[in-house]
Amino acid sequence: MLSQAKSRFLGRFYLSKQAVSSIAAKGSVWAFATLAVAGGLMPLLFQLTRTYPTNPWEAGITVEGARWAQGLPVYEPTTGHATHMYGWMQTAVLGVLFQILPVNNYACRWISLLAAVGGLIWLTRLIARKQDLHWQVFTFASLFSANSLADFYFTNGRMDMAAHFFGMAGVLLALHLRITADNSFRKWALTCLLFVVGVSFKQTAAVYAVLPVLFEVLPQQRRGKWFLPWVPGFVLLGYALVLKVFFPNVFEHMFVGFAQYPISWRRYGRILWWSMRGALFFWALLAIRVFQKDRPFQTEEKRWLIAMVWLTLTSALSYAKAAGSANSLMPYYIVMAATCCSLFKNTGLWERLDTRGAVIVLAASVLSVLQWFPSGPSTNRYYLAADLRQAAYTELVEYVSTLQGKVSSPEDPTITFFGTGKLTDNVYLERDMRGNWHDTPARIQEELNSADYVVDVVGWLRDEYVRPSILSAQGFIRQRSFGVYDVWERH
Repeated sequence: MLSQAKSRFLGRFYLSKQAVSSIAAKGSVWAFATLAVAGGLMPLLFQLTRTYPTNPWEAGITVEGARWAQGLPVYEPTTGHATHMYGWMQTAVLGVLFQILPVNNYACRWISLLAAVGGLIWLTRLIARKQDLHWQVFTFASLFSANSLADFYFTNGRMDMAAHFFGMAGVLLALHLRITADNSFRKWALTCLLFVVGVSFKQTAAVYAVLPVLFEVLPQQRRGKWFLPWVPGFVLLGYALVLKVFFPNVFEHMFVGFAQYPISWRRYGRILWWSMRGALFFWALLAIRVFQKDRPFQTEEKRWLIAMVWLTLTSALSYAKAAGSANSLMPYYIVMAATCCSLFKNTGLWERLDTRGAVIVLAASVLSVLQWFPSGPSTNRYYLAADLRQAAYTELVEYVSTLQGKVSSPEDPTITFFGTGKLTDNVYLERDMRGNWHDTPARIQEELNSADYVVDVVGWLRDEYVRPSILSAQGFIRQRSFGVYDVWERH
């Protein structure tokens, strides 16, 4: 009797080998998801809450939005002030918002974040439809991890994520129309509009318009009129022509200024090499799928592989341009994560979590961490050092508002705007558009010559144009220091 009771008691806690394997596999997935989301969430929250612009281009975009809101010219001839070289819609959207809300340094970041999260949720539903919660979490975490390698652009004031959102939306709508053989003029017009909006946020979104054409190599795609996948690309060419003819100043900033920076082909090769070399999870999954003779590649996987090859080549090309940075690889990181999730799903391992399957899922989670966090989660750079600019920025703006005379802050014109209400030029936007990185832009030099006070943002990038030696040589003396900001007065 006692033995039977003991057996019943222990039986309640007995787990089969299958159950243990399943718990281990799903636990590893949740561990990866926790690391991925937590590791990216801390920098994301940090950037969202900064009172000051986190980079010179964010400062420029905010001030240009204020210029638009006041009805002042944004795109001027080369003799006028220079605006940013991104798409005109970044300024327009902020300008409309600033007609409703007070001008602030947060709006551009929230636009980027909303576009990023919206795109990730959309892709997660597309890839993980009809899958359980664990798989959906793994998919979202993988996609979210792209933020960590692409310099945390989900909350950057340069609205790359809005461009990617509309570009991906155009691809998905075109894909749906081809699969369903829908030749509707209105729906294809909407597809073209999505691509145009994407390019209007950032020019590089044009690469997405090529994907509907590339997908045509798959027989399953060839439904409906053959020429329709080519239409978005030609519409974008027509759009560029319209800008050139009717809005030459916009065209000058968006395309001519952008094109003046050369591509380093040696750097391009290096970027391609280390991008693919670090994709441990992808290569492992691809090897598994190649040797699974009983599970041939699905059309969905082939589409993602085509998209991955194309966006890898084009993202690396954008990064290889002079002054290119890690954000250029955002399309590659996102499509790589999506491709990995698609391949992983179609291995069938998630459907049978026996011991062997659980070990592979556990290994996949480890490889995911190594692929997306090669140097560990980037939290130290944000939280282990005090952010001196956070408090000093507000104090500085209040002080600038009390100064009598002309104040110039070419490194961060939001300071003069919030302190004096004046719209001044941004040295980095002037430099980017003029293409001369060695000399102080003429308009900025004129502004310094006529200024009574100059604000030096200490340690701002490489401090090329506003630093103590330059200001001293032009007759300024340091009047007051805020630690990370210095106010100089003409002597």
